[in-house]
Amino acid sequence: MEVISISGAKDLTEKLNSFSDCLVVLFFYVDDSAECNQMNDIITELSKSEDKKAAFIKINASKDEEICKRFDITNIPAFIFLQNGEILDNLVGANVPAFSKKFEEHLNHQKNMEDRLRKLINKAHVMLFMKGSPAAPRCGFSKQVTALLSKHNAKYETFDILEDYEVREALKTFSNWPTYPQLYPDLGN
Repeated sequence: MEVISISGAKDLTEKLNSFSDCLVVLFFYVDDSAECNQMNDIITELSKSEDKKAAFIKINASKDEEICKRFDITNIPAFIFLQNGEILDNLVGANVPAFSKKFEEHLNHQKNMEDRLRKLINKAHVMLFMKGSPAAPRCGFSKQVTALLSKHNAKYETFDILEDYEVREALKTFSNWPTYPQLYPDLGN
């Protein structure tokens, strides 16, 4: 994935919305800074890796003060790590080992979550992610789905998404569907 330069808050919002399924690293820099140039080389190199699910967005701090205020940027270079529009972490300064460590940690967390979701989905031939449990559904749609499955004597397992915020939010991105319940049948593929 390439390193993308943006111009303005509206452009940033559009880019963040288009990268909802991956780690996003915002890189705040200024021109003619040796430290910023060093970190730019690092993110440019990382962006060339095709097996990494990450997007890099460059923001010129001297031209986009509104964005700097939004993310409370006071020193340069600075990095903000985002996932699904949520700030995960930040880093200030040209510290290559610290940047690499944070980047890999957040990238691995994303991969581990995808693996966890796949295991949950494949836990049963029919897997229902719902609000509550079949005995005590906590929304009308979850109640209707469990009633329908029970009526047809379907064998299924459930996962209460209200009990695990990370799974609840990650599954929305994973499935590209924003609401619950979500039903995953094994289609024999």
